[in-house]
Amino acid sequence: MTKGSQKIRIPKPHGSQDISIDLVKEILKQADISNEDWDNA
Repeated sequence: MTKGSQKIRIPKPHGSQDISIDLVKEILKQADISNEDWDNA
């Protein structure tokens, strides 16, 4: 997943559905990236 100069690798097995919003939020939280920072990147 890429936004601006920020990149986050999210494992996704073949044939799986899109990742959930909850998972994205948890990844951003663990990476210490605020929703505002992500939206403005």
